[in-house]
Amino acid sequence: MAIFYVQANAPNTNDGSSWGTATSLQTALATAAAGDEIWLAQGIYSPGNNHTDTFTINKAIELYGGFTGTETIREQRDWEANPTILSGNDVNRIVVTAQSTTDTALIDGVIIQEGNSNDDGGGIYNQGNGRLTLQNAIIRDNQAADDGGGIRNDGELLIVNSSIINNTAIGTSETSGGGGLLNTVSSSVTIVSSTFSGNTAPNGGAIRNDGTLNLTNSTLSGNLALESGGGLVNTVNVQPPFTVVGSATATISNSTLTNNEAQNTSEQATAVGGGIANFGGVTVTNSIIAGYVGYDDIVDIYFCIGSGATS
Repeated sequence: MAIFYVQANAPNTNDGSSWGTATSLQTALATAAAGDEIWLAQGIYSPGNNHTDTFTINKAIELYGGFTGTETIREQRDWEANPTILSGNDVNRIVVTAQSTTDTALIDGVIIQEGNSNDDGGGIYNQGNGRLTLQNAIIRDNQAADDGGGIRNDGELLIVNSSIINNTAIGTSETSGGGGLLNTVSSSVTIVSSTFSGNTAPNGGAIRNDGTLNLTNSTLSGNLALESGGGLVNTVNVQPPFTVVGSATATISNSTLTNNEAQNTSEQATAVGGGIANFGGVTVTNSIIAGYVGYDDIVDIYFCIGSGATS
């Protein structure tokens, strides 16, 4: 295993073998092999100024933020005291693009902000069945033109001890959503000890789940859906002509969903679920779902040949 040392504004030509020869993040990502670590000193990192620029993670590497630039062991870092920011500067399409890996890539102790996607996944887009863990991370102030303002997940995603806050999915259709997170069909996300707050979308202010969601010891609070599911919209997979071929499943345990809002601004739709709008299957245990703004806390919605089921 190799360690690559990275400083903001460091030359691309440095080899990153020590703090004294720290290199750029783009160079480290291109050079590191699976199993290597990248240590990021505090500061602001941008992938570039073009709409196609992004930080690409396509190997099972481990990226750690929160260093001052003097540490000799990883345990010396303090990611809260030494903010390490990956920023799109409201210019870049996606701040971080994660892609298919044999093993899991890790992003730990990093803030990802100000992504501005012209489609999905403003902050992070986990593509191609990629395996990604976010730990001690903050995903904030990102925007997507359609779905997944903070994150779009097409693979296996684990979120631990992280905050997804103030992200926006603008939406291009009546079904668009996932202000904080879009979890797509056949994808899975596990969220542990994390918070979603202040996120906005047409459906699923915090989360739109089309696949499998496990939410544990976490909080969805103060999120806004313009239509349905202030905290969460749990969907169905439909094929023409209006045939349900699969439904999303969500398991919520030891969690709190509170003060989320569904506004129902559409003239045609019947927006529901200040907390949860469920078309699929939701299991809730030892959790609080309350303090909704607009419509019921949880609503199971009839769709075509069946209805959502909450237990």
